[in-house]
Amino acid sequence: MLYQLASSSAALQFTMIFLSIGMLITSLEYLVNYKLFTSEGLLDWRIINIRWKEGPLKRFLRFVIDNNLFNALLIVRVILILTMVSSTMYSNTFWASMIGIAITYAITTLVSFYGSDGSDQMTNIILITVCLCAAPFTNDDLIFIGFLFIAAQSCLSYLVAGVSKLFSKAWRNGSAVQDIFRTRTYGSEKIYKFIKGKKGINLFLCWSVIIIEMLFPLVLFLPLQYGIVFLVWGITFHFLNSVIMGLNTFFWAFLASYPSIIYINLHLANYMS
Repeated sequence: MLYQLASSSAALQFTMIFLSIGMLITSLEYLVNYKLFTSEGLLDWRIINIRWKEGPLKRFLRFVIDNNLFNALLIVRVILILTMVSSTMYSNTFWASMIGIAITYAITTLVSFYGSDGSDQMTNIILITVCLCAAPFTNDDLIFIGFLFIAAQSCLSYLVAGVSKLFSKAWRNGSAVQDIFRTRTYGSEKIYKFIKGKKGINLFLCWSVIIIEMLFPLVLFLPLQYGIVFLVWGITFHFLNSVIMGLNTFFWAFLASYPSIIYINLHLANYMS
């Protein structure tokens, strides 16, 4: 099945399926927690707008909030996502839906800036790239460049994360994972109690993440039967983070980059053979 992703259509289809699931989850979470953006919420626009200089963008975002259009944008995005996944690949409807999704996603990300994270950045990158490279007038070269950019961005994210951990004393001495599970926001009392004081387990957890993240870009060049180890690790890593730490959108955002990684891996293999 993985070798089917050598087809640009298959790679794009899986990319958008994974990305769509993540965006649907995000949209529904915002709709359920809409009070966060009201005058009584943590993401009150009167506080958020401080980061913006007065200008057209700030006035537009203020218009969205003042007229209660934030939830409307989320509902429109859900409709566009459902339209896109039911449309024919590379059709005008498919492309127009993607552009609409990208615009609504960008607006809601700006409004909820302080609640955004790396998964939002990865989602925006993939969305914009697909919009540019999967248009009805696209060609094979443009598609390859798009998939290469997404794959490189994903690998770079892992590499930077690994290098930053390497320069962190807490990660090197094995205390980082234990400290994370000790927090209220991302922690787990059961896991914290299990690994507390177990230096060997903590060192293994920390250094395994550091090493694999730093080596992750090799997935582009190794034979796929070996490179798949990195992808399985990534899926497991993000899945556990979503279950334990609540980082569910990271799972779908980075999973959406994996078809591009496999696509580039297979095409590089053909080029070097």
